[in-house]
Amino acid sequence: MGNETSASFEGLRKQAKRWLKAIHGGDEAARAKLEALLPRHSTSIGLREVQRALARERGFDSWARLKEQLEIDGLAAAGGDALLDELLNKGCLCYGDDWPRNWRRAERILARHPELAQRNIYSAALCGELSRVPSANRQWSDFAVQ
Repeated sequence: MGNETSASFEGLRKQAKRWLKAIHGGDEAARAKLEALLPRHSTSIGLREVQRALARERGFDSWARLKEQLEIDGLAAAGGDALLDELLNKGCLCYGDDWPRNWRRAERILARHPELAQRNIYSAALCGELSRVPSANRQWSDFAVQ
């Protein structure tokens, strides 16, 4: 994660810890907020549940999805080809056991940034933009020479 993204994620982690402390301290407003976002929480509320509620408050189904989106936003904000590199890295076949998770991350990147599918010949091929590949091949023919 980039510095800004890391700082924003760290801020959310601290916010979750403060919220949990308020709940354990008997703050009824904090408990009511949790119950509104996570109606079926455990009787012994832990940090994981508060983090999930915080993610739901921001429109994500899980803390992991919120964290991933912050990472993707950080790559997009970094400029250059960082986000494109992440798409190509996660979207291409690898022979480890994490390929389904990588492909799903690539799908989420592409859903949020569909313009990446036409950035170059590699992303066009990866994303199935086959009609663009022949014209991209002419446009980016210098890559073929390299």
